[in-house]
Amino acid sequence: MSFVFLALTIIPIPAWSSGSTPPSNSDQLQIQFVASEPCALVMFLNVLAERHHTSTWVKEWYDKKCKTTPDLMKNSAADKKQIAAYKKLIDMEDKNFNYVDETGRNRSIDEAIMCQAARSNYIPELLAKLKDILSAEQISSLQDVLYYFEPIYQDIVWKPRSAVFQKQVEEFRKQTIDTKMCQRLTEVKHFLNSPWSSDTPFLIALAPLPFNGKGTHGQSIGIVQTVELRPSDKFQKSADVVFHEACHALWFAKRDQEDMVKLFAIPGRGALPLTELYEGMATALGQGWYPKQAFGRTEPSWYADAIINRYSHVVFPLYEDYLKRNRVMDAQFAKEATAVYYRMYPEADKQINLTSSYLILADEMKEFPEFRASVYKAMPRLRECTINTPPDAKESVESFAKSHAERAAILTAPSKLEQLRTLGLGQPEIDKLKNIPNGWTTITFGGKKVLFCLAETSEEQKKIFAEVLKLSKWPGL
Repeated sequence: MSFVFLALTIIPIPAWSSGSTPPSNSDQLQIQFVASEPCALVMFLNVLAERHHTSTWVKEWYDKKCKTTPDLMKNSAADKKQIAAYKKLIDMEDKNFNYVDETGRNRSIDEAIMCQAARSNYIPELLAKLKDILSAEQISSLQDVLYYFEPIYQDIVWKPRSAVFQKQVEEFRKQTIDTKMCQRLTEVKHFLNSPWSSDTPFLIALAPLPFNGKGTHGQSIGIVQTVELRPSDKFQKSADVVFHEACHALWFAKRDQEDMVKLFAIPGRGALPLTELYEGMATALGQGWYPKQAFGRTEPSWYADAIINRYSHVVFPLYEDYLKRNRVMDAQFAKEATAVYYRMYPEADKQINLTSSYLILADEMKEFPEFRASVYKAMPRLRECTINTPPDAKESVESFAKSHAERAAILTAPSKLEQLRTLGLGQPEIDKLKNIPNGWTTITFGGKKVLFCLAETSEEQKKIFAEVLKLSKWPGL
């Protein structure tokens, strides 16, 4: 079976909103829409593999369809085998895989596959693009999964949605020009002081969702932005997702991003959580500012998560004011945006299920994928989670020093506490840790609130950590 690839380049027209300095035509950003079936298929596989931050209802829809469709019902065992193989591939330990994209960011295996899929017409082309990224064994495993699910995906999603989907892509092409999306993105580029080049188009990979969908999902992966469309989705209702993901791309392309993140903090309170920083920013710009500029109004609800939805609404006037006055994001903006959050949610930094950045150092990690999945399940708002072993390794020490996370966990044996001096742990802290009665406690050092889970074996350490994650709030000091 062949895969259809449709590429539409949006060339920006010379226009600029009032209140800003018009850039030259050569500075205007560009958008390229692609409707790549291999990319849509990979997105479908990520849902079936229960990858975090996906449209989970699609798996529920597929599971139900398998129970009512004879041809799919008989493939149940084969389905599970292929999904298990795909999970094994994309859940391998990060330290065994290294891929840096065009924007200079490290990518996970599923992200690397997605980036190349968006640029591919057919499965063989995708596999060829991955030869320098994955091993021969990994490519063979991926090939088996793709060719297994290819006819299934075509029959239940791609073909039934084809006619309407093509019309949607054409509508996006036209309306993107009509609403001056490229010009608006160029304004945001200036506000964020992003180095994104006008010679590098945003690659927007559109993907069709089944009928009667419950929601959509977008993802920013450097140059590639994935955006799902339900059959009923019109440009005016969905363009904000495109803009939202492009804003993420502009932010993460910033060379001074790590330094800027440090500015989003209030002395005595703490940093703005990464979820609110990244998603609050993209939502205020994508679901707030862009629709107001393009259509003169915004939707009542901007984001599925209630806290992000409320926060982005309240902080929106700050973004709007800076863009109206053609100002660049600065330290004053960062502090004001953070202050808004802590006025709204004074206790949010203590809640486990609102944690967005976390660092874990452990003696060993035999079942890494399962452990990581359990952490993401317990902390569903995680945007950044680094896991290193053992705690005194060079990589662990570097992660502890460089991580933006204000909270961390160390899973180790009491007999190995002396080895943690390389992290900055002092003798008073070590003496205190040797006498804790329940196997865990929280100590502040190295600029972080560190939860210690102490037991002689890795399994016992993880059990203690799992019990802590059942609490509603992080244990106090």
